[in-house]
Amino acid sequence: MISYEYIAGFFDGEGYIQIAKKSPNSHSGAPYWLCASMANTHRGVLYEIQKTTGGQVIFHKGGFQKKPHYRLTFYTLQALNFIKSIQPYLIIKREEVDLAIMFAEHLKSRHYGLRLTEKELEIRHDYYLKMKSLKGNRGANKENVILA
Repeated sequence: MISYEYIAGFFDGEGYIQIAKKSPNSHSGAPYWLCASMANTHRGVLYEIQKTTGGQVIFHKGGFQKKPHYRLTFYTLQALNFIKSIQPYLIIKREEVDLAIMFAEHLKSRHYGLRLTEKELEIRHDYYLKMKSLKGNRGANKENVILA
């Protein structure tokens, strides 16, 4: 069994955490969700991590200037459990994970299946923008980001 310390180090180097936003053309029910993933060309290490953490390993053919690789992915509640287990050992992605935990805990505190109010959509969008600003993405409005 691989230690959470090792997994955290691997995630710091090869991982990605995202508060995702559905596209206008999407038929998905959730307008915002959490995703955590790790990618590598060596599938064995991801399968070993999966034995400890869960998640889903998927092969990706690659694409423009990317070689084929494997990705271990977690979504929303599973992502929350995963990042909480490695949080104490993170260095590089600590601030992003702290925000992701706040976002996922916020989602857990809301009733599923109910229509989202404009205020709730605004709160979720603020989390989305804050995560983008932590990653240094251009186009993220770094001002007026308020988290409730």
